[in-house]
Amino acid sequence: MALIIKNNAIYSPDGEKLKDIYCPRKVDQADLKNRSDGHFDCGNCNQVIMNTDFLSEKQLIDLLQQAPETCLLINLENPLFEVLD
Repeated sequence: MALIIKNNAIYSPDGEKLKDIYCPRKVDQADLKNRSDGHFDCGNCNQVIMNTDFLSEKQLIDLLQQAPETCLLINLENPLFEVLD
């Protein structure tokens, strides 16, 4: 199964809303600094941006259930996601 992206939110395969997709600073990927672990650092808010290309479905669900405020870099070409909007 895939995580669902619909109406600017991420949902688990069973329909649980995991996260609203929103960046108040409208940061672009070009504004991020690469880290050695495949994730990114944001110079605007000093947060680690988790690259979903390096996470399994279970890892991402667990992460967002524990810390829904986590910043994400989402590749819509990643088969982890199904975009419905």
